Amino acid sequence: MAAVAAWFGLAREAHAHGPPLAVHDVLTWEAGAPGVVRLLRGAAVVEGDGLRFVCPTRWGGLDAPLMLGGGEAALVFAESGFAWLGRDGQVAGAEALAALTPSQVRAVAADGGQVVAVVGEGQGGALWRLAPGAPERLWGASVAPDAVAIGGASSWLVATEDGGRVVVSEVSRDVDGATREVVWVEAAYRATPALVWLGLGGLWLRGAETGGFRLDRVVPGPDGDGRLVNVARTSDPIFGPVAVTTERGSEVFVVIGGALRRVAGDELGEAVGEGVVQPRLFCLRGGASQGDLFACDATDLLRVDAATGALTPFLGLAQLLPPSLDGLDDTTRFACNLEWQDAARDAGLAAATAGPDAVTAPVGGAGGGCGTSAGVGAPAVLGLLGFLGRRRGRPGGRPT
Repeated sequence: MAAVAAWFGLAREAHAHGPPLAVHDVLTWEAGAPGVVRLLRGAAVVEGDGLRFVCPTRWGGLDAPLMLGGGEAALVFAESGFAWLGRDGQVAGAEALAALTPSQVRAVAADGGQVVAVVGEGQGGALWRLAPGAPERLWGASVAPDAVAIGGASSWLVATEDGGRVVVSEVSRDVDGATREVVWVEAAYRATPALVWLGLGGLWLRGAETGGFRLDRVVPGPDGDGRLVNVARTSDPIFGPVAVTTERGSEVFVVIGGALRRVAGDELGEAVGEGVVQPRLFCLRGGASQGDLFACDATDLLRVDAATGALTPFLGLAQLLPPSLDGLDDTTRFACNLEWQDAARDAGLAAATAGPDAVTAPVGGAGGGCGTSAGVGAPAVLGLLGFLGRRRGRPGGRPT
């Protein structure tokens, strides 16, 4: 499951063309094997032992949009609208979501193929289910919520920070279809919140506040009379928490200060694998089973042994393969090829064309030229290059 908030970006390195390239998450799983993979720039689909690069130009940019697993495909919150990225690397428009725009979305969550979002609507906000099935507005609020998590098929958790106070509520749907809200906690809280639901591991509130970050466990109470138990306050971003089944039972882990930490009750434990030289970690993920735990280093996704902290390679940039150009016109193939050249250089791979039918440049017009489409001339190429340059020039960071 995932909850997203703007504070979760972490800039690590200046890149003229946007965020650094890294394998960041597995969005879809098939029989325990990864399918669609999220990169910090673009995406990929698993193909044999490789990762087939999917160009951002397929969804019209951005380079690093919000993406969530939506069952057999990933939902992309693109600049031009919502789109579905399939296991075959093809992108299809999500026309059913035309009632919403990605710019309205304040936070999202996904679990077991269900995707929900809290959105802004004028002065207020609402909770929407985006998948599976037709999109549905589940609940409205006078103040737009800031965070959401999925508690079950008909249960959702929302958090709203307003004026230095946070309200955490459960929104549920009864068997007769009626939706109701039960307030769990109302407490002093001045931070940008994100919710993480861990089932038996409870509900957690992760936030960015002035000068740092905080992690709190939510203890529900009747009529909002619950409380927040602070577990950590730090100047370093917090990744997780993630619940994992180990020999000890269900355990909760976080990454703080780049190191894996175990949470015992309301206490933050020592770093797992203390004394072992490890890379700095930039994310923490669950997997297809309850015993899976993954973390990101600067470039790759690693499998984590929760008992020892040992890290082993899982998916990495060295596995990247050139993108498929199927279904792309000459201009889009040219743009895709440029994106692949960028990605290949950042991954330390030998520069290569995007495929056997790659277009070096869609140049046409009088005097001949090497383009394959006579309808696209040099001005169009210059315009495309300018567009790509502007798009790559945005400051980058590491999203959740």
